[in-house]
This record gives sequence, structure tokens and C-alpha cells, in this order.
Amino acid sequence: MSCKHSKPYVLWLFVCLGLFFSIFLLPPAHALPARVTVQLFTFLPRIDKVVISGRCRLVPPSGNAVFGAASPVVFSQDPKNNSRIILGASSRQSNRQNSRGALCRQAFYLDTDNLPVQIKVLGPDGVSKTARYAGSLKIYATAGGIAIQNRLPIKQYLAAVVGSECPPGFSQSSLKAQAVLATNVLHQALKNSSDGCIPDSTQLQSFGGLDHANSRTIAAVDAVFPRMLCDQSTGQPIEVYYSSTCAGGTSDALKIFGSAHNASPISSKRGGVPCTYCQASPFYKPQIYTIDRYALQGKLGYQPMSIEARDERGRPLKIKIQTAPASVHDIKTISGYAFWLDLGKALGWGKIPGNLYDMRTDNANFIFTSRGCGHGVGFCQWGGEGLALKKGFHYQRMLYYYFPRTKIKD
Repeated sequence: MSCKHSKPYVLWLFVCLGLFFSIFLLPPAHALPARVTVQLFTFLPRIDKVVISGRCRLVPPSGNAVFGAASPVVFSQDPKNNSRIILGASSRQSNRQNSRGALCRQAFYLDTDNLPVQIKVLGPDGVSKTARYAGSLKIYATAGGIAIQNRLPIKQYLAAVVGSECPPGFSQSSLKAQAVLATNVLHQALKNSSDGCIPDSTQLQSFGGLDHANSRTIAAVDAVFPRMLCDQSTGQPIEVYYSSTCAGGTSDALKIFGSAHNASPISSKRGGVPCTYCQASPFYKPQIYTIDRYALQGKLGYQPMSIEARDERGRPLKIKIQTAPASVHDIKTISGYAFWLDLGKALGWGKIPGNLYDMRTDNANFIFTSRGCGHGVGFCQWGGEGLALKKGFHYQRMLYYYFPRTKIKD
């Protein structure tokens, strides 16, 4: 065989080798890391003190001490320099200490050797929260108080998210569906994160610590990880949404959230999908809340006037408001979802739990009637449980019902 005839075969060999390495040896574009970093207690406005109970050890560069379960470790912000943290626990240290005998650093790094420790945080006005975590911890100073990051194995994180998001007693099929959705949400969050750190609050998805992980949630994650819900045509993971109770049907993401959100296939119809399977939810029946109109205006900073538009499911899309009652020129419209979020922040999230709401006034008061719980887009958690119990759906069919034109892939 002459050289000029062998060149195409050599070229073809290199192409085949390149395909082999790209397909079989290189990780896929949507590969997930082994561990994740979570910003803890993000729902609190400020943290002034951190108390850790349990065995943990300081790791370089913050120190090398080992703390036992008998004596809690206390961290507080230095009152003379808010860019530093004081470690107030007594122990033998080989590190430089401040004048009061306590270690003082901008950040402290701890390792729990993956054994659970209890973290109690204290904020202004005596507000405190307690939860258990494992993995490594970073405790550091910010202008707004103390901050805590927890780095832990990804499956441990997902098992706790499933337990935080699903009511106790949900079927194993529902837990598996939630595990897939939680993996999608995590993938999207890591993709959008500039520093690889994600929040622990429902701003993303709830991560309440190890107390929310149990044998059933761990088994659910083990059974489905690392599967994700992907676009049927492109094979890429989609941006998913889920909420507790849709109360009759889900809505289209673009209509509820606006064009800033990904419109990847929530449903084959723009109106979402019908759902009559969440009737067992405690939020399915109407919830009524009444508030003095002037008190509401004081909390919101504006006066709601009327619902101007709704989607096919009845969820408000446009709300007319008046920012200055004395002037007709200060009348404008905001989205129904934005108004619902404002109500939650001003009144408390349990007062008007569902984004499927109505409002009326009797001149003295505003009366709100809401159905469901959550924004009502994507997967309905109580609806999925209803499909499992009433129709025997396994987790794949549950997900395909709420997300047509998708496919579950590893």
C-alpha cells in the first residue's frame, strides 16, 4: 500500500481515537462533583454567635486543635474588628492568641471527620436556630455578621434535601422523584454559581441538615443518583421547578416567572398540566386571611388595587398597585408572582401559602383567599404522591406526567 493511500486511514484512526476519548473517557458536560459547598442559615438576617457541640478539629491554616463533645466551641465576631472571628473555647493551642487568650482569625476551618456535630447560631433579639451537620466547615467574618459554609458529600446533601422538601410518610416513589428533581436543581445552581457555593434556603431548595436525612431518603437517592430529567431532543438537563400543592393544575413558567427564567419543557401546553391528585394536601382547600388595609399598605409600602390578568389556571399575572394614594400618576402594575412574594415577606409565608389567590376589599380590610402552596409551576409534590397512591405510578411516570417531552438520563 502506498503512502498516499494510507493517509486517509491514518486520519480516520485519529478521528476514531478522538471520539473514543471524548465519549468514553472524558466526563459528560453535566457531570456532578463528589462534594458540594452549602452556605448555611441563609434565611437569617444576621448571625452574631456560633456554638458547635460535638467532636471536631481545627485544620490549617486556622489551627490544629481537637475539640471533644463535652465542651462546645464558641465563635463570635470581634467587637473591635468585625472582619475577624474570635474562638472562645479553651484548649491547648500552638497558635498565636489575642490579648484575651482566644484565637482570632478572619476565618476558621473545621473538619468533623464526617461525624455529625450540632450547630447553634444566635442572631439579634435572641433569635436562635439549631441543626446537625457533617463534613468540613468554614466559619468566617463578613460585614453583615458571621457566615458558615458546609462542604459535604453530594449524596448526603441530596438525602437531606429530599427529607427537607417532602412531608414525612411520603411514598418511596415520591422520594425518588424528589431526588431526581433535587439533582436537577443542584446541577443548575452549580452551573450558575460563580464560586461553587449554593444557599440552603428555599430560595434554591431546602437543606435543613442531617436531621432531615433518614434511611428512606438515603435509599431513594442511592436508587436514582445521578439521574436527571433531560430534554428529550437535546439530552441536556432541564431547569426544573416544583412546589407543594398546585390545587388543580400547574402553570407555565414563562407566564409566572417572566422571560428571565428558562422555558425548557415544563409541559407540552403553555397552560401547564391539569392535576386532580393533590386533594389530600392540607393546602388544597381555600385559606382565608384578612388584614386592615392601612396595615397592609404600611407593610408593603404600596396599596394593592386589583388583579388585572390571570393565566389559564387562575393564577394572577398582573396586579395594579398605587405607590402614593394621593396621586393617580403613581399607579402601575407588577407581576402576580412578585406581589405574592411581597405578601410573603411582609406578612409571613404561611398567611397566603398559594400563588393561586384572589383578593377583595370591604373598604376597611383586604381579604385574601388562596389555594395550594407554592408557586404552582412544574412538579406538584402532593400531586405526585397522589399519582403514586391512586394510580400506582413509579417515579419515572410521575415525572413524565408533569414534565412531558423529557427523558430521565444518568
